[in-house]
Amino acid sequence: MNDLLSDLLDRNTKAAPSENEYIGEDGLFYCRKCHTPTQCRIEIGGRQRIVCCVCKCRREEQEAYDRKMAETDRRSYIRSLKASGLQERALYDWKFENAADSASIQMAKRYVTNWKEAKKNNLGLLLWGDVGTGKSFTAACIANALLETGVPVLMTNFSKILNHDVFYEGYFSTEPKIHHD
Repeated sequence: MNDLLSDLLDRNTKAAPSENEYIGEDGLFYCRKCHTPTQCRIEIGGRQRIVCCVCKCRREEQEAYDRKMAETDRRSYIRSLKASGLQERALYDWKFENAADSASIQMAKRYVTNWKEAKKNNLGLLLWGDVGTGKSFTAACIANALLETGVPVLMTNFSKILNHDVFYEGYFSTEPKIHHD
């Protein structure tokens, strides 16, 4: 087993630095850009070996790439949540940053801020008022803020629930149910 490992390590050792590297005073290769090692000394099986390692700038590039990919994945997930949770495309733009400051908007923001506690305690909000007072807008602001944090949301309205043929496997239906024994 040690012979196989030695053979693999010998094959992995570079004989000469690339154009982006130079040889340091310690005999190891260094990155010309960040001046950190691209080779390291390690001891394996009682023998000192020189193996490749990642320099600081390459590690930072990889970390930046990983962050960018994670953000891309997060945005894709949020887009899919919005597509399945917001029934109308117009609701996508109804956000707190587009809202005038009011008592109901402040209350809605506090609800979002304290979402985990509200969910844990089964606390909800009841929005009521005359037509045109901003109930749907406030609800969409809450929905969008929660969706942006990755919380799945389904926003609908009561008339859509009533007009839907079957809701929750027949608990509510526009068609009468006849049961036979």
